[in-house]
Amino acid sequence: MVNDQNISLAASICLFGFITIVVYHIFLKPSLSNTSRRIEQTPAADNTATAAQSTSAGSSTVAVTNELPPFVIQSRKPPHATSSKAHVVDGLVSFRHTYASDPEPADTVTETRKERAKVLSKILALDSSAPPPPRGKIVVISLLREEKLDCSKLRRILYLMATYFTLIVVLNVDANTTKKNVDCMIQCLRGKEGLPEKVLPDHRIVAAQSLTGKIALVRQLGQRVEFVLDYDNETKKELERFGFKVLVYQSDVTKDDSASRLAAQLMV
Repeated sequence: MVNDQNISLAASICLFGFITIVVYHIFLKPSLSNTSRRIEQTPAADNTATAAQSTSAGSSTVAVTNELPPFVIQSRKPPHATSSKAHVVDGLVSFRHTYASDPEPADTVTETRKERAKVLSKILALDSSAPPPPRGKIVVISLLREEKLDCSKLRRILYLMATYFTLIVVLNVDANTTKKNVDCMIQCLRGKEGLPEKVLPDHRIVAAQSLTGKIALVRQLGQRVEFVLDYDNETKKELERFGFKVLVYQSDVTKDDSASRLAAQLMV
């Protein structure tokens, strides 16, 4: 009886071994071979793609790598950037690579700094807890729908801010405002030479038709926004929910109907 059991066990082991060998040679071995061939062929395919792209580019060699591309302007130079190699951070040209970072001739720098300090002191006075913001930070200024854009004092305030911060100006408009209207508003705001595009480019002057659109714009800029200067308490309430600092200026402070509301409060 014992011998019969031993013979049966040995036969089972032999049968299992035979089946394992058959399965390996028929199924597993071909699969492993195909995988190895694919791995070996991958570098060659990558090199072929790189060579093809380099050839099609003509005089400009396009290198294909697995690394993320640098955030550097390559194809064109925006009017406010000092170089086509200017670095871009979150979609905006780094402040130190813009003309706005050093626009003044040497003989006017001191006077401009004094003037800017007075304006900033008035802005910061709107919130006693607000510390002096660092240079180059993103600042958003929202202008009234009824604002007097053709105002030299307003133009000067925006110039002083744009040459110290990465400035975004929001024009609040109604639903019937067209792109042509917005372009005219921008030209009116610029004047003849008080606010050149090298200091504040057109794409940093945006129009918002509603509170929702304005909130969405600021949120898209992200937490790099140092503060928002706005006339609406509702804007303050909504943005503070998302962690933004909002300073509210009075929208009815003006002694002259032709003057800007913002300029009337901030200019000394």
